[in-house]
Amino acid sequence: MKMLTCSRLNSYFGNPSKWVAKGVILLFAIGSISAQAQESPAQKQSELIKPLNKRLKSTDLLAQVTETEVSSVTEKPGLVSTAMQWLRSTDRPGDLQFHGFVSQAYITTSDNNVFGNSDNGGSFGLTEAGLNASVRPLPRLQLSAQVLSRRAGEGSSGMPRLDYAIIDYQVYAHEANQFGIRVGRLKNPFGFYNETRDVAFTRPSILLPQSIYFDRTRNLGLSSDSVQLYGDAAIFN
Repeated sequence: MKMLTCSRLNSYFGNPSKWVAKGVILLFAIGSISAQAQESPAQKQSELIKPLNKRLKSTDLLAQVTETEVSSVTEKPGLVSTAMQWLRSTDRPGDLQFHGFVSQAYITTSDNNVFGNSDNGGSFGLTEAGLNASVRPLPRLQLSAQVLSRRAGEGSSGMPRLDYAIIDYQVYAHEANQFGIRVGRLKNPFGFYNETRDVAFTRPSILLPQSIYFDRTRNLGLSSDSVQLYGDAAIFN
């Protein structure tokens, strides 16, 4: 019985060629599995690189588009855009401001003509326009001026003229009161509406009462070259 077992073991281990063949086959199988495992990350990396290249190309295109847009915008600035950029810049002196107004009246009357042929179909003969500017180079010093155009029938042709030009210096300024001096062509503080009678929404009607605001001497009573002392005082309680 012992001899039979040994002979079987000898016959099982006695043929080394079988073991060599099995080892070679096993090595080939392991090598093929490892090769496949190494190729799969490389394939994934190549698949990831392709869309990255596409993205880089798209960003390059976007950069080219933005450069062309910027160049097209900055090539030829127009006069209006240049003026608006200058007005919006912070380098202008002393809080420079521009303001203006335009008003056009339509008048219709019966048995009387006012500023044109208003008795027959109405008249557009009253046009008022103004442009003013003010600048404050110092905290207590202000410079302001206005050019006015008024077309009112045959009495006013609409020729622009200097309405006022003021140098205003505040001698004393406080929350409750202030005092100062104005020099130049000043608007006369006569009545309630004389200082702003050319601005349509500051007066109650087209024609102010002629007993106070006489239009025949309008330019003489509206403004004059003079010196003015002014003051405001707040009275509590």
